[in-house]
Amino acid sequence: MSKESHPNDIQAIKRRRSAAKGQLTRLINDIKALMNNSANLNTVKDKCKDIETTLEAFLQLHEEYFKLLAEDEDKDEAEVYRESVEEGARKMLDIAEDWAKSVLETEQEETILPDDSRSQVSIQNQPKGAAWRAVLLIKAEALKKRQELEQEELKLRQKREELEMNTELALAKAEEDGMSAISEISQGNSEKCEKLPPHEQESERQESKLNPLAEPWPEVPEQPYEDKVQPSSHEKMMKIVSEGQKQQRVMLEAIQMPPAELVEFDGDPLQFWPFMRSFENSVASSSLSENAKLTRLMRYCVGKAKQVIQGCSVMEPKVGYERALK
Repeated sequence: MSKESHPNDIQAIKRRRSAAKGQLTRLINDIKALMNNSANLNTVKDKCKDIETTLEAFLQLHEEYFKLLAEDEDKDEAEVYRESVEEGARKMLDIAEDWAKSVLETEQEETILPDDSRSQVSIQNQPKGAAWRAVLLIKAEALKKRQELEQEELKLRQKREELEMNTELALAKAEEDGMSAISEISQGNSEKCEKLPPHEQESERQESKLNPLAEPWPEVPEQPYEDKVQPSSHEKMMKIVSEGQKQQRVMLEAIQMPPAELVEFDGDPLQFWPFMRSFENSVASSSLSENAKLTRLMRYCVGKAKQVIQGCSVMEPKVGYERALK
């Protein structure tokens, strides 16, 4: 954020930009519905003009918002958002333009032909025109789904970056607290030694006099050196940091794991090994817990295959997962 900008100004422009994006989405949905009937040609053209006007307003607001950003990460995120919205609007305009051309061509053919042949050609061209409009509607629906997917990917990336930042902050704080604790212990021991009077410090170094008539001390088995050494506070803290880093890797691996793209296994013996190799590469080789792996395995099994491993879900996760793989 720049020094001259105020947080309230940025949020206000961002809200106006979001409102413009919402208006674009409503116009696109209206056009998709209107394209089901060729009689709506003029209305579709008017809606396309509204899209162009609204898109221009959106880009102007985005430019104002972009100038107020100072962090490169915020700028990159804003550009991804702008590209997604602009691409969706322009593709909808292209689809609507193709649809309008097909409607006009059909109307012109019906106008220039005599009445007796007009009906025949109209009947012949009707399936073709309907099929073309159906293709355009499919493209429009695919465009909508693509935009939704891009928005989900953007949100997922933001959550992943937020998780990485929070984990780094937590690890840094834990390491700082550990170093502070070690420093306090060292300082306390030093102060305790300094507080002893000189004659007591000297007596600590002198050998004590033993009674020669006393009973001999019982022998104590010598313990290995490793058992006597207790881990220092620094070692304990480093162990905590290492475990935190391991948990971070597991969490990031779970988030970065691609969505369910495995082919479902229905018990066909010919598909067993291809399915198992794909499952091992994407799920079994990860750092997820056995419970999570078993859940994903049951998700990808259907029909007879799922019935066979259904009972493994009530077992202890590790045992159930190993049993299900067999």
